[in-house]
Amino acid sequence: MDDKLSKAVIETFCRLHEEGIIYRANRLVNWCVKLNTTLSNLEVDQKQLTGRTLLNVPGYDIKEKFEFGVITSFAYVIEGSDERIIVATTRPETMLGDTAIAVHPDDPRYTHLHGKFALHPFINRRIPIVTDSIIVDMEFGTGAVKITPAHDPNDYEVGTRHNLEFINILNDGNVIDPIDVIQGQTLENLHQTLREGNLDEKEIIKATAGQKKDFPKGIPQCGTDALRFALCAYSGGGRDINLEILRVEGYRKFCNKIFNATKFAMLKLDESFVPEPTSQARIITSSFPTGKESLVEQWILHKLNIAATEINTQLAERNFMSATTAAYNFWLYELCDVYIEAMKPMTDESAPIETRKSAQQTLYICLDYGLRLLHPFMPFVTEELWQRLPRRPNDSTPSIMVSSFPVHDDALVFESADKSFDLVFSALRTGRSLAASYNLQTDIQLFLHIQNDEEAALIESQIPTIVALTKGCKSAKVVRDLGEIPAGCGGAVVTPTVAIHTLVRGLVDLDVEIAKCDKKLDLARLNLQKVVKVESHADYAETVPENVRLANEDKRKTLEAEISTLELSKEMFTKLK
Repeated sequence: MDDKLSKAVIETFCRLHEEGIIYRANRLVNWCVKLNTTLSNLEVDQKQLTGRTLLNVPGYDIKEKFEFGVITSFAYVIEGSDERIIVATTRPETMLGDTAIAVHPDDPRYTHLHGKFALHPFINRRIPIVTDSIIVDMEFGTGAVKITPAHDPNDYEVGTRHNLEFINILNDGNVIDPIDVIQGQTLENLHQTLREGNLDEKEIIKATAGQKKDFPKGIPQCGTDALRFALCAYSGGGRDINLEILRVEGYRKFCNKIFNATKFAMLKLDESFVPEPTSQARIITSSFPTGKESLVEQWILHKLNIAATEINTQLAERNFMSATTAAYNFWLYELCDVYIEAMKPMTDESAPIETRKSAQQTLYICLDYGLRLLHPFMPFVTEELWQRLPRRPNDSTPSIMVSSFPVHDDALVFESADKSFDLVFSALRTGRSLAASYNLQTDIQLFLHIQNDEEAALIESQIPTIVALTKGCKSAKVVRDLGEIPAGCGGAVVTPTVAIHTLVRGLVDLDVEIAKCDKKLDLARLNLQKVVKVESHADYAETVPENVRLANEDKRKTLEAEISTLELSKEMFTKLK
């Protein structure tokens, strides 16, 4: 719908509301279990059943049929007597929401009960007996009708006429109220809610114990965005959601991470920064990317494109769980953990101006479209942060809600950069793990032994990134000869052609480290023997698929490199004794 039509619709609805023609109120809705949304009365086809009928329900297994149209009778005890009144219904499951029993005012069978009360068998509730000539057919069933105003359109009218209580049975006191998750709640108040609900005394005792176990300190304040994200993330798990409050709290921390990371990143967008204007035909700007971006810039833009593609695909298939996973992974593991850290030296005042401008434009693209991708799941924090971003010169979009949603863009496909940075990131992760294994937290010195010229040039160009992303790293150096590695280093293999070493001389127990090397060598040699044995079979080349043979070859080379690296570390530690 174009802007003029949108404005006309808004104007019309506002006028109708001001004139009292349309209004907001609590009303029954038609809920579609397949579309997971409400339908207007005009969109619903009523179906009359003459008796027991097995029907398919949209959104459920086509082989699964549900029973409809069966009349069930049960009795309510009249207050202060042994007398019972029997009601007939096709929906006995709604009895927890019963707030009246209706009889016809001219029915002689129930004249003596007019104005009296029945007692609910399961909960402490007095149910008035009302007379109603509209809802009750004296010839149908027992002539007494249970009234559930919140779950039936006809009963709703009865409830309105007789000023009855409207009880939503889906709000069970044994189910956590979303407001409690959003705002937080004490354990005692949770118990109080149970006592006011539809449970009997035995169930309350059981539910109270369950609450005490699940929420010993009550429910922490998680906020709307975290709850919404959690519900979307749970949506692939079946009809019922067993919500773990710790997971929702984890998403609240994710919200904080996004907020703090974005605020920090925006400090890198100085006052002179102006985002590139967009062309009307494309989301990405006409002059960006240039193709001259650094490796980590191309990598993050490629990951942004993958996330946009994946989220659009999953949303189209209504797979909210996978869509939230894609958004979560991009923000946490790629943008926050990698690019925002890696771009620090590139946006430093000492960096060349072209390097700084390029890194800023890449950062802006990631923040802008990263927030848009996350917006359907976390609308409030994304709107707040998006409004703080600098605006492109030709962009007057008032809200993230009406901004263009990112889609796949060929200009952001950098497969070669993605593959290259994967090697850099593998070296980075191995270096982090190696340092952690020696409990190194400061003054970390890394030495990357690389046998391949192309890989050596690649890693050499990414040394600033490796240092920036390795907490406590003092330096990182590419070496081509084993003799360049100083004595007293521990090592680990990245690939068959790349190994990483870190200096631990004077920081470890040499005997303990030698024993560790021996243990690792024994395991690596055993695994190598197994691979070699498989490859030695006479008909190996003819009977084993090529992809399996290539995997085995890579595994063998990696194990051979691991053995060489461990032998070098052991030799170094032995010489230091």
